[in-house]
Amino acid sequence: MTTGPGVDAKVLAALGSSERPAPAGPISSSLTFGWRALLKIKHVPEQLFDVTMFPIMFTLMFTYVFGGAVSGSPRQYLQYALPGIMVQTIIFITMYTAMTINADIEKGVFDRIRSLPVWRPSLLVGACSVTPCAT
Repeated sequence: MTTGPGVDAKVLAALGSSERPAPAGPISSSLTFGWRALLKIKHVPEQLFDVTMFPIMFTLMFTYVFGGAVSGSPRQYLQYALPGIMVQTIIFITMYTAMTINADIEKGVFDRIRSLPVWRPSLLVGACSVTPCAT
């Protein structure tokens, strides 16, 4: 670091003279944001319940309530119901991710994250990898 005419010695001492750390890579920054999403589950545990119980509830409901009426047996109907339930679960998870990122944008957290030297999609990747994307 060079000293200029307006630079104080105390400021230079506070900044430190060591090298800047390397920016976080894609994996480490995504894991950090994933950990952040996991920590948020403690505050809103019903989102974890929503994402885990709805697929189970819909599988049981469509298999045993509608399965016999539509295709004659619940086992045959399950082949057609499971892909739809999986898509519905992915949509729920995507909705929670979008709500989380929207809350971060509204609170100004997203602006702070954008100013950090991290991989740009790491917030989205971290939130989706841990989901139920707690808010």
